[in-house]
Amino acid sequence: MIAAWLFAKYMISAEKTAEYAIPSGYAPIRYSAYETETWTKYVEGIKENPTTLAEAQNKLVKEAIDMFRNNGDIFFTSAVFNLSSKTRTEVGPLLVKVFSYKATSAEDLNTYIDREYQNTYNFITN
Repeated sequence: MIAAWLFAKYMISAEKTAEYAIPSGYAPIRYSAYETETWTKYVEGIKENPTTLAEAQNKLVKEAIDMFRNNGDIFFTSAVFNLSSKTRTEVGPLLVKVFSYKATSAEDLNTYIDREYQNTYNFITN
């Protein structure tokens, strides 16, 4: 489980999310990505008047990401539902419990996950 956590942590680091954004056109998932050396160098290399296809693509990707970045408040919204705040608060501790549990078998792990999920669900809904 620790390997999965370390991999996820690595992949969502500011540097890695910036590296992924540049060729993909997807906005980085962390605002800190815009402060990385990778992103800064990329932006510095954008030509105002591109003369090649690659330069035009780079400019277009940056403009698309800037549009997303400047309008993030309308992209990152979700409908609020009863108990949503409490649910969001409890998900983190539940994941920590599951990832740190030392299971003796797959059945033991599944039983533990089911029990902790039910305990968390009961806490949220009561």
